[in-house]
Formats: sequence, C-alpha cells, structure tokens
Amino acid sequence: TGEFSSDFADLDKEEGITSYSSHDEYDSAGDIDNTDESWAEALLSDEDEDDGIKPQKAEEDTGDDFNLDDIEDSLILQKSEEDELGLSEQDKEGLLGRITPEPLEFTIAHDYSLWKNLAYGFLALVLALSLGAQILIFQFDNLSREPQWRGVYEHICAQMGCTLPDQFNLQEISTKHLNVKSHPNYRDALMVDTIITNHAEIEQPFPKLQLFFTDNNQQVVAAREFKPAEYLRGELAYKTLMPSRQPIHLALAIQDPGPRATGYSVRLSY
Repeated sequence: TGEFSSDFADLDKEEGITSYSSHDEYDSAGDIDNTDESWAEALLSDEDEDDGIKPQKAEEDTGDDFNLDDIEDSLILQKSEEDELGLSEQDKEGLLGRITPEPLEFTIAHDYSLWKNLAYGFLALVLALSLGAQILIFQFDNLSREPQWRGVYEHICAQMGCTLPDQFNLQEISTKHLNVKSHPNYRDALMVDTIITNHAEIEQPFPKLQLFFTDNNQQVVAAREFKPAEYLRGELAYKTLMPSRQPIHLALAIQDPGPRATGYSVRLSY
C-alpha cells in the first residue's frame, strides 16, 4: 500500500483536528463490538419502514374483504334463531305459501273539463235532433196522418210553408163482397154482409159506412149510415183504428126497404 502524503498530516495539525481510530473509541467504551448486536437490528428495522416495505401479514389482511369465517358465523346465528322459534320445515313452507303479492291499483286520470263536457253534450243533442228530423222527413206521408203526430206536422208546415196530406186516405180502404139477403130470424129484415180492408201502410180510423137502396131507375129509395160503434162487434168493438192490410168482415141487420128496392150499394166516408 502507498503511504499518505505528508500534506495530510500537516493539514490536520494546522486545522486543529484531532484524529482518532475507531478501535480506540470502542475500546474505550467497553467490549461491545461482538457481544450486543441489537442496535444493528433496530437500525435495519427503521430503514425498512422508511423504504415503504410493510410486513406480509398486513398486506394479506387489507387485500380482500371476503371472509369465510364471517359467513359461517352468520349461518350459524340464523340457524340458531330458527331453532328458537320452533318452526319445522313444513311450517316454513306453509308460511311462505301464505305470502301473496299486493294487488296493483291503477288510477285512470279523467279530464273533468267543464267546457269539454258541455261541448260533448251539445254535440249529442245536435245528433239526436238531426236523427229525429230525418225520421220526420222520410216518414212524412205516414206520420202526418196519425193523430198523435198531426199537430207536430201542422206546426212545422206553418213555419216552412209545406202542405199536409189528407189525414185519412179513403182511397186506401176498400169494400168487397157486398151481399144483401133476407134475415134468417126476423121478418121484414135484411142481413148485409161485406168485407172492408185498409191497404195503407199505417193504421187508419174506421170509416162511416153508408148503405143505399135504389129502384130500377137508379133512384135512391132508402139509405142508412152506420158509425164504427154500430157495425163493429167482438174484439173490434172498442177499436178506433183499422189495422193495416187486414180484411174485416161486417154483418149488419137492417129493415127491409120494400119491393121498390131492387139495387143496393155501399159508400165509405169520414
């Protein structure tokens, strides 16, 4: 080995620095070079903490929260609580079967706007009036002849200038099979038979029945007028309207007008 330069020795002397040997220091303090090494272990431990090195056990504790021991403890606690209640497996199934979901309730929002309701009501009224007007127009000929509708049509025609048809149409009523013969039970009496029919689509009042007897010169020698109450019998006794398209047989008993009456005829009127 090389020797130190004499300059270093002079430098120490000039600065007043006292040099010493490590062996001299430890020797003066006592025999601690090989007998106690705890100071070295403490120093190493402090250096490990300063460098951010942590023990392996701490890292394992903070790395994962899932713990099988906690789950086992929870299951054991739940089992013990069920045992305290004294419930069997059948009781548990029965209780679970009684659990039913609550019914769902739906609320429908309604718009109770006053003006909207009034508009709907007015529209319904207009449609009803329109439908009624169409019926009155299309059934004008028939309804205007019926007594219950006659006044309505008279008012309408007075405002609109229309003309009502005749209330009763005798042209739709006919007589057939007029027959005059001697009465089988009374002397100087005749039996008159005829059939009247209303051919109109609507019912019409029963007309008056006029019976005429004439001589050989077609001169009237006897006449008789019968009102409906006089010639109607049986179930038609209290009727006022003739049914539509239904033949009605009439049988009348009259006094014999004498030998001058060689002909006869019938006429309907109101």
